[in-house]
Amino acid sequence: MNGYLLESAVELNSKHVLFGRAEYVAKDELFLPPSPKTGKVFNVGKLDLGYIFEFPLIPYTLWGLGFVGSASFVPNSIKSSYGGTPLSCMAFLRIELKENPTK
Repeated sequence: MNGYLLESAVELNSKHVLFGRAEYVAKDELFLPPSPKTGKVFNVGKLDLGYIFEFPLIPYTLWGLGFVGSASFVPNSIKSSYGGTPLSCMAFLRIELKENPTK
């Protein structure tokens, strides 16, 4: 099965980061038995867009508070099972270890 992925991040300045990810993959594990669609391959996609606010808090760390929103795209033949275009969002806290405590 094939898949494609494109992702990137842009640091606007030392505190603000925008990121995105797009994927398009073939999946065969979307349905469980006894569904007649079990084992069939479907091409699905997902688009993620997010933002991180970075700040130093403790020496040798860089903290990031962020969020990401996602939209999944499924073929018409399985939209009734997945509810059209599934949307999701998430907030997160990231802690990155740094060699230089000044960033």
